[in-house]
Amino acid sequence: MPGNTGGGRQLSHLCREALAEPEPVLFDYYTDWHSRADRTPVLVAARLASLGMWEAAWNVVQLHFDQTQKKEAAIGARLHKGDPVCGMAILGQVLGSNALVRHNALLSSAGDIYWEHQTRVW
Repeated sequence: MPGNTGGGRQLSHLCREALAEPEPVLFDYYTDWHSRADRTPVLVAARLASLGMWEAAWNVVQLHFDQTQKKEAAIGARLHKGDPVCGMAILGQVLGSNALVRHNALLSSAGDIYWEHQTRVW
């Protein structure tokens, strides 16, 4: 039986509302949240997954990635997406989904390669 009960149901609903917004309304919030080592989006999602709240866990990392993409659209420039996408791959590991791990790990690496291309040190 899925553990998407209690607060997890409300979190999923709020995440879906934020995903529907055309602007990156939570981008700065995610940036600040991510700077806290004890409460990064990935750690929160992993905790939710450990409680059986898989949908809420996925929504948290998906929203992180979505906000990054929307910020790119708003500023008209590419941003480093390795970390949000890597978080999706890590959650895929927690959930035991090899397809999620492989897909998002590949996207993460592509983001890292692009970022290195933008900030050449040689």
